[in-house]
Amino acid sequence: MKNNLVLRWVLTIIAVILNALGVAFITTAALGTVPATSIPHVIALSFGGLSLGSYLFILSCLQILSERKQSV
Repeated sequence: MKNNLVLRWVLTIIAVILNALGVAFITTAALGTVPATSIPHVIALSFGGLSLGSYLFILSCLQILSERKQSV
């Protein structure tokens, strides 16, 4: 059972990273952004420091953690 939980967390982290990379590539190619990525995009443009993919990864992790706390 514990192995299943670890595998699920690993796959979730990989999926979030791939999602962040995909959004960063689409935005860099000037293909636009979707509403879900507009907040990290504005933060990346305004504050800098980290890339769009990093901000998207952080926001996605926060969303996952907030959903997890609500379901418990």
